[in-house]
Amino acid sequence: MTDQFELVGADRVTAIARGAQKWKTRLRIGFHPTPSEYKRWLPRLPTPWFTRVFHSGGKGLPSYLGNDAISRLPDRTIRHISYKDRVGATAITAFLDSIPAGTEVWLTWHHEGDIDWAGDIGGYLAYWKLLRRTVDAHPARPNVTLINVHTLYASRYKRREMDWRRFMVPDLADVDSWDCYRSAGVNAYEAPEALLGLPIAARHEFGVRTHITEFGTHPTDWDTDGTWQAIWYREACAYLDRAGVEAVGFWCNADGQFDYRPTKPRVLEEWRALMNRYNAPIGARQAATAVVRPRRVGISEGQRGAENR
Repeated sequence: MTDQFELVGADRVTAIARGAQKWKTRLRIGFHPTPSEYKRWLPRLPTPWFTRVFHSGGKGLPSYLGNDAISRLPDRTIRHISYKDRVGATAITAFLDSIPAGTEVWLTWHHEGDIDWAGDIGGYLAYWKLLRRTVDAHPARPNVTLINVHTLYASRYKRREMDWRRFMVPDLADVDSWDCYRSAGVNAYEAPEALLGLPIAARHEFGVRTHITEFGTHPTDWDTDGTWQAIWYREACAYLDRAGVEAVGFWCNADGQFDYRPTKPRVLEEWRALMNRYNAPIGARQAATAVVRPRRVGISEGQRGAENR
């Protein structure tokens, strides 16, 4: 799983300076149920490329195998581990020591930190420097991908409180990522190009590799069988793939009144089809794409009346 991308054309430094780094990529799909729902969702879907494992504030950075959620995930699934506490180099090294040899790990400190650290950007950058320095010095480094995760909501709607550009760390993180959800304020599925435009713009401006770590929509009240929700996921993945994004993770949780799980059969069927397609070996995927070219259906094309109800 380590050969997902390669730099094209100019060397990395020149490409970043021009803000025009281009990668040959293949989108991969993960999904994120809560550990309590692993038994419900993991058997119903193909093996996820990756899934999140969260260590909330106060829990530090436990050893790799010391987390029950990690042990219950499929062997081939990459664990994307997120922790909040500013643990020191000794604790980071102990965590790296605990990773089984050859195991690929994605690691994030303080996902969506652009909210909590808006008043102390210097402190945010200082810890990222410590993390990068410590990971670089460890033998496990080739198998560890450092991922900086933004929150799209704050970047779009809290402009007075924070500036997303100040939380870009292209020299410290290996990948720049975003948590992206459609706004609950509009009873419609926002076009993927509009919802995801900022992460793609950041990719080009800073010349970074890009993930969409968390991604999802709850159903509209007019989409009773999930048809348009399924189309939304299909169009979003096609857009991300064309844009060179390397990974997207479908959020699979019920958050308060909003349910992001694929509870409707058409949505579950679409998730299954997308994961089978995008997580297939690259040769098989290219062959399938050459044979089947599904017509792109804009959300607005079939939903204009429904949006205005």
